[in-house]
Amino acid sequence: MTTSKRKALASAVASICGIGLLPGLAHSATLEEVLVTATKRSQTAQEIPYNISALTSDSLSEFSINNMGDLGKVVPGVTVNDVGARTGFRGTGINIRGITATSPSLIHSPAKNDPVIGMYLDDTPLFVNLQFMDVARVEVLRGPQGTLYGSGSMGGNVRYVLEKPSSEALAGEIIFGAGKTSSADDYNSEIGGILNIPVTDRLALRLNARYREDAGFMDYNNLVVREPGSRFDPQRRPELADPDDILTSDFVRSSRDDADESNTKYFRAAARYEGERVDATLNVIHQELEADSSPFYRTNSREDSTTSPNGLLTPFESDADLVSLEVAVDLGFASLTSSTAQTKTEGRGFMEMTGLYVSFDFYTAYYGSSPRPFMLDDSYSEREVFTQEFRLTSQSEGDVDWLLGVYYSDQEADGRTDQYYPGYDDYANACFPVFGFASPECGYGTIYGVYPDNGGVPIIRDMSYLSRFQDEFEELAVFGELTYRITDTWQVTGGFRWFQHDYSIDEIGGLMFVPDFVISTSDSTDYDDSIFKLNTSWQFHDDHKIYATWSEGFRRGGKNALGPFGTPDTSTYDPDKLENREIGLKGMFGDGISYTIAYYDIDWDDVQVFSSACSFLALICYVNGGEAESKGVEVEVTAQLTDTFRLQAGFTTNEAEFVDPSTFLSEVSGVSSGDRLAGTPRKSGNISGVYERPLGNGWILSATGTVAYSDSRPSAVDSRINETLPSYTTVDASIGLSNESWSVRLLGDNLTDERARVTAYSTLADTGGWGAQAPSVARRPRTLGLLVNYRF
Repeated sequence: MTTSKRKALASAVASICGIGLLPGLAHSATLEEVLVTATKRSQTAQEIPYNISALTSDSLSEFSINNMGDLGKVVPGVTVNDVGARTGFRGTGINIRGITATSPSLIHSPAKNDPVIGMYLDDTPLFVNLQFMDVARVEVLRGPQGTLYGSGSMGGNVRYVLEKPSSEALAGEIIFGAGKTSSADDYNSEIGGILNIPVTDRLALRLNARYREDAGFMDYNNLVVREPGSRFDPQRRPELADPDDILTSDFVRSSRDDADESNTKYFRAAARYEGERVDATLNVIHQELEADSSPFYRTNSREDSTTSPNGLLTPFESDADLVSLEVAVDLGFASLTSSTAQTKTEGRGFMEMTGLYVSFDFYTAYYGSSPRPFMLDDSYSEREVFTQEFRLTSQSEGDVDWLLGVYYSDQEADGRTDQYYPGYDDYANACFPVFGFASPECGYGTIYGVYPDNGGVPIIRDMSYLSRFQDEFEELAVFGELTYRITDTWQVTGGFRWFQHDYSIDEIGGLMFVPDFVISTSDSTDYDDSIFKLNTSWQFHDDHKIYATWSEGFRRGGKNALGPFGTPDTSTYDPDKLENREIGLKGMFGDGISYTIAYYDIDWDDVQVFSSACSFLALICYVNGGEAESKGVEVEVTAQLTDTFRLQAGFTTNEAEFVDPSTFLSEVSGVSSGDRLAGTPRKSGNISGVYERPLGNGWILSATGTVAYSDSRPSAVDSRINETLPSYTTVDASIGLSNESWSVRLLGDNLTDERARVTAYSTLADTGGWGAQAPSVARRPRTLGLLVNYRF
């Protein structure tokens, strides 16, 4: 981080800490207040006595925030594992307060457990990275939110609050965008529209549609040519340079430029009825995402992050469907709200696994000296979730506010990770008659055509490994909060959540090329517990308050269904739970400057960790990794310095580490006390400026600029294969003209073309890494664009 950037961030911190230094600026202009509903009642962000950030629709537009991956640029303390189209395939990809034990490099296999950051669309939990369109605001809640939001909201929550249909007037917007990414030959483009239709004075409809194409920038120069067929057919045989020489011939090779292009289709239809006492909104959302490949390059080729020598394109696709109905009834003394939602998400992706396989000790024994190592991973996940919440929220004036709710969720998930060695069975069948079964030349890694099945699974040509699961999870919870205003300036809030979980799983997995090494089993578990929250705040000098919070968060446990190969440490993973202690100061200087500063200290017990070493079969499982802690400071300031210029700055520090790793984690993954949690930078910060100036005749000139910094961070939980991801600084800017109808903006993302690595698989082959073929993903190169909006 440069000296000038450090000084800018230090200045922001000093401004907040030195309360008496800023009154001269406080009267220069008025800062717009933002209403949020994070506490399930409407309040301004400054009224809420804990750390929350809110981005309005104007802010999302100003900073060109289109999806979850963009949040980290402007929200302090939020780190997003932005890997392009695959973002959100495993969990949310978001890290807040260091509460994550998922390696950022782990992006191929589906997750069985809940994420540590909750994502919500209004009051509906999300399990996919939706595009931001027609969003009224994004609310980022830091720290555990378990009492109100349940399992998975351990590090915080991110809520998308959508614009609602309005019966006031016919209105709409047409969106067109185009741009160019460095190293890409084609152009980025998007087209979309928003239409609000009043039907009656109480009923309205709202329609959104968007199509977006992101040009590829990664050139694959060593692709293995395979027989024609579907891109998601893992059995397509590679073509040989000499088809008559199966034993020694190399593959036919080809290349493809800009192979990682992707497109997204998004549609939303909403209807709203506004009666005298009833307000009901129905949302129907569909999203499709397709990518021809992923931006993988070699970890040890850091000087060239836009060229991949991999032999396989890694396509990815996902679909998401959501139907939600929210009904609020005014009962006078309270508001009764019903939130009902049904979601379905699917995702599928390929990834080349050659580097990992050839690093295994057993590779030569099982596969011999085949001259054409070539392995791929075919991962798929599907999740259907039904949720129903009823809550009663007090509306009467007085010293007491209360909220009481009931929540029910029913989830069904299917997932698989199948791995193939395309072409190996052909090689083995040609090799055995010449050199013999189990010879050093041939190996014995195939039973295709010899056995009809393995563990009840039909033998599939070239399949080497499979892991498949079907699980069901059911939750019933009762929750509530009570706030008592002891005086006009002092309040105390208590919250609780009692929950009951039922979980069952059917799982099958193992090595397909070894007889009797595929096992299937079923298991189930149930669990009930309670968590609590206590918060108090005291307001002083009218516009400033100090607050303290003690809160708990939790995440559901589950079963790994490893059958006879499981142990007490690996067959079951218990719920993990954390305890958060936080003290903060927030407030306003006059009408022009808002600030928040917070210190947190978190203890995390029974940390859930993904492992692929849960038996000698390399079966995938989740284990409890012992105890960890996370401590840090968060600072955020927004200053409307003049009528035309607004400044935002944030800075965070974090120390997240294991303090008492489990025996399994210590012995299998080499984790020791003091090892950092994966994906967490010690320091991060950003500073943004927004300039707006009226030009006359209704036109406004606007410009924005953002500098964001992230410190280095570990790439893996397993300390033996950790690759340190280096620090990086990104710069974004925009300039535009707008009036009531038109908006034209020139956009610049990653202007310094910072090719910071977001993920990095380890090159340390002797400890379980990928060797010379280890892949990485870097941030998207510099992208310039034009965005045109017409509103009516």
